[in-house]
Amino acid sequence: MSEQAREGKFYYSQAQHLCLSLRHDHRELIGSESVLTGGKMAQFTPCGAGFGSFFTDDPETIKLLDERVAKVCDVFDAAEYQKRLIPPDKRADMLERELKQANDLIAQLQKQGKLKAQ
Repeated sequence: MSEQAREGKFYYSQAQHLCLSLRHDHRELIGSESVLTGGKMAQFTPCGAGFGSFFTDDPETIKLLDERVAKVCDVFDAAEYQKRLIPPDKRADMLERELKQANDLIAQLQKQGKLKAQ
């Protein structure tokens, strides 16, 4: 395997120490010994404000967690984490500022003739 850096992904949970079994182990006989193999786990660690975080660059784990984000909703992505960190009133203020900046830019481009008025 090459030493290229693989892109990974962060996941978050409101449970700081959440431990998920994404794929259960199965017993396999190796020689004369019964061994558990094939399991996938995600162990979240505290990251502040009561949240837990988990990072992975394993494509299968990313696929399994993305499915869980969509179906179970106990795990969420970075965008949702940011939304939950910022109180609704502050988030509304931020969105209003962004909208004002966008409207100012549109007005400026229209004034310069680079954008047609609608």
